[in-house]
Amino acid sequence: MPKSENQKLKLFRLLEIFWRYTDESHMITTPEIIAKLESYEIIVERKTVYADIRELNKLGGFKIKKKKKGVNTYYYISDKIFSISQLKILVDASQAFKFIPEDTSEMLIKKLALFSSKYESDGLKHQVRLRGRIKTKNHVVLEVIDTLNEAITKKKIVRFKYYKWGYEDNKIQLKERHENFVYSISPRALVYNDENYYFIGIDEKIKKEKFFRVDKMKDIELVEDEKMTGANKTDTYDIVGCVNSNFDMYAAKKENVKIEFKEDVLGVIIDRFGTDIRIIDKGDGWYGTTLMNVGVANTFFGWFFIIGMSAKIVSPSHVRDKYREYLLEQLNNY
Repeated sequence: MPKSENQKLKLFRLLEIFWRYTDESHMITTPEIIAKLESYEIIVERKTVYADIRELNKLGGFKIKKKKKGVNTYYYISDKIFSISQLKILVDASQAFKFIPEDTSEMLIKKLALFSSKYESDGLKHQVRLRGRIKTKNHVVLEVIDTLNEAITKKKIVRFKYYKWGYEDNKIQLKERHENFVYSISPRALVYNDENYYFIGIDEKIKKEKFFRVDKMKDIELVEDEKMTGANKTDTYDIVGCVNSNFDMYAAKKENVKIEFKEDVLGVIIDRFGTDIRIIDKGDGWYGTTLMNVGVANTFFGWFFIIGMSAKIVSPSHVRDKYREYLLEQLNNY
């Protein structure tokens, strides 16, 4: 490329130098900046570097600062889009999410590293330590998420096939939950819960709310020519209320369940239902509260069983009876 063409890239190359080779712990001098620009066949003088730094600082999204050390002046970039601690959180999240395939996580981490200096990115790469973690093998999951986001934004119905784990031909594999069955769902929200990513929507055939794990959805398509159920409810959907009331994202009939418990399990209850619940001191070390709009199903009973002898269901009576049946069924397995 002729030198005149390289000169046109001067500001871009200068920003790249600051972005990749500097941070608050690694700074460079003006001669070092000039030398790095020369490696791109870009010739500049000192006063040009100073003027270009002023121009870059007008862009926003970062700040190029200088620090005096002895007789030398050093420059570095700060106030980037992401701090290194924020990038580490995103890296950890990319590794932890089971619905993201392992190779996709590695690709995302490499892209996140581009927001840091080469020195910081080395630290991010060393942070990658969850290889071998249980992750989905559904490599179309990001395409599924893109389509679902588009459906929520445009308020359009989506159709897809839904899969479950099965054991056939001496191996574990995903198989259609209902062979050749295509779900037609009006979207409500996407939500991350209990290490999985869920799509929430209304089944158009039975007009009932359902939850689907996105890593088990395939063959998804947007339906342009059908009117969705409750399009005006998409923007006001109560995601937090939905997650708090449905255990393991299993849709069930909602009930107000009155319980009593000992103080040693107070933390478990608050972790699940938050600090807004009203607690009554019942005496003798027992407390009471009403869990509002709980999805009463085996998933709720399983969670309640974990609390053990430190809690009991008081009412409604039919929920007590269902819980007793659940316990007896479990006991009959042994």
